[in-house]
Amino acid sequence: MDIILIFVFAVICAGLVEGTCPSTCSCVDYSSGSHVNCNSKYLGRIPTLPKDTYYLDLSGNPLNCDCSIFAFWSWLIERSSIYNIGSSATCSNGTLVKSLQSAALDICHPDNCQCFNGGKCVAMGYELICDCIGQWTGTFCQESQCTSYDCGFGDCYIEPVNGTAQCLCGDRYVNYCPEQEKSPQQIQEQNEWLRSIP
Repeated sequence: MDIILIFVFAVICAGLVEGTCPSTCSCVDYSSGSHVNCNSKYLGRIPTLPKDTYYLDLSGNPLNCDCSIFAFWSWLIERSSIYNIGSSATCSNGTLVKSLQSAALDICHPDNCQCFNGGKCVAMGYELICDCIGQWTGTFCQESQCTSYDCGFGDCYIEPVNGTAQCLCGDRYVNYCPEQEKSPQQIQEQNEWLRSIP
C-alpha cells in the first residue's frame, strides 16, 4: 500500500513540475510535448503554459503588446524553431508578437529598471517606470522630497502619515523657518554679551 501511495504522489508531483494545462485552454499531450489550444478565449494575458509545450494556438486573442508582453516575447524567440509556438499570437494592432523588434522591447528588460529606496518597477506602455514609496521621488526614486523643500534655517522632516515634507523649527513643525531658532543656552550667551557692551 505504501508503495502505491508513493507512486501516486510521485506522479502528481511530476505533473506539477511539468506544468498543467491552463483552465481556459484545451491541451493534448503527445510524446513530443503538449499541444495547447487557446484559440479565441479572449485572454487578457498569457496563461502559464506546460513546460513541454511544442504547439501553441493563440489566434483570436488580440494581446496588449506593451512591456507586459516582454517575458512571453522572449520565450517565443527562444523557441522560434519549435513548430507553431505562438505563430498565431497577435497584438491588438494586428502585429505578430514574434515580429516585434528587439530594440522596441529592450527597454522593457527588468535590468533596465533600477529603482532605489524601495521603489518597484511597473510596466507603463512601452516602458518600465519606478513606482516610488514614502518620501522618495524622481525617475529612479533617488530623490527625497526634502532635497527640493526649502526650510530656511530649519530641518526638513517627512511626515510619516501622509508623506509630506515639513520644516522642524526648534520644537515645532511649520512650513518655513525664517530665522534660526536659538537654544536657551545661546539666548543666555547672547544676553550676557549684550550686557557686556558699554
